[in-house]
Amino acid sequence: MIYDCIIIGAGVSGVFAALNLKSDKILLLDKQRGLEKLAVTGRTRCNITNSLSFNEFFEAYGKNGRFLQDAFRLFFRDQLLLFLKSIGIETINENDRIRIINATSGQFSKLLLSLLREKQIEFHQFESAVDVRKNSFFEVKTGKSIYQSRTLLLTCGGLSYPKTGSTGDGYRFARSFGHEITELSAYESAFYSDCDFSHIEGVSLKNVKLMLKLEKASKRITGDLIFTHFGISGPAILKLSEADFDRAMLVIELIGMNEAEFIRFIREKSGKLTNSVSAIIPKRLAQFIITENRSCKEISNSSLRKLFSGLKHFTINIKKCPVEQAFVTKGGVSLKNINSKTLESKLVGGLFFAGEMLDIQGSIGGFNLQAAFSTGYLASHSLNKKLLNN
Repeated sequence: MIYDCIIIGAGVSGVFAALNLKSDKILLLDKQRGLEKLAVTGRTRCNITNSLSFNEFFEAYGKNGRFLQDAFRLFFRDQLLLFLKSIGIETINENDRIRIINATSGQFSKLLLSLLREKQIEFHQFESAVDVRKNSFFEVKTGKSIYQSRTLLLTCGGLSYPKTGSTGDGYRFARSFGHEITELSAYESAFYSDCDFSHIEGVSLKNVKLMLKLEKASKRITGDLIFTHFGISGPAILKLSEADFDRAMLVIELIGMNEAEFIRFIREKSGKLTNSVSAIIPKRLAQFIITENRSCKEISNSSLRKLFSGLKHFTINIKKCPVEQAFVTKGGVSLKNINSKTLESKLVGGLFFAGEMLDIQGSIGGFNLQAAFSTGYLASHSLNKKLLNN
């Protein structure tokens, strides 16, 4: 059998493309069960898209964002929300982030997979593509068989979260067809620290001011974070990780007081210093920072000034976690040889790309999932036209 289209990779873009292809001769391949990464994205707070305006939306993707214009003109937020509503998924807008409210990300992924079954799409789970090439037709070799197709859509994901199936195979396939892969690195990544945070693992901070000190500039943000056994994570950290660096210093403003206010606050207390500081920061964090737990009445002003500086400018040496532990892969298939209007390769006719494989990365807040749905839809739209005309 010659398929009309083989899709390698059952992530969001691959599954959504399959659902919108009009042919009944489609083969979808995935080395796992499919939608593994979606199932762990946000878990109970899955940001599916964002409410920013059309033009503002592109800014969240950096220099390559404009490549998505054609995909977004065809299928953008309103179309995505209508699709979600049609399958019973409800959403809410919270601070511009539009998230699912009546299903976990795991339940949402199962629902999308059930739509594949309803449409009777041939879906081979746990079957890895090991080689691809093009002769008269595209040939996809797996550990079980060799399949032929008139067209090929690569939606293999990046390198982040390899346990979900994103192990970089798609980059190898793209290179075999002559496509360039830009440098790959971590994006939306937690930070490692050389400090032992085992005693404060799980301590979270809300709406704190952060400064990432880089060699040439500093990046400031206000948001939430959490200390982990290896370092520090949370929404604000993932946002800071979008900066291009490997190692840096992170400064956390733990208290909003100025020095005089802090000293006066402590002087008004009669108990131990740790107990007093625990009134303004989490107790375990206070115990971690304060090494000399004396009475508030006994501690000197010079010691209080030193403590204030440590709380006001709590500084950590950090480095990005490796790309395998990031939420998103920075870099990917270069856009210069891909037609933005169709997502077809300019080098090989009938070869298409969509999703995280592309060298486009969005900020946290629903941008990457919107791009996955939009590029998956554009790829299916272009494939439908190509298959109809051939």
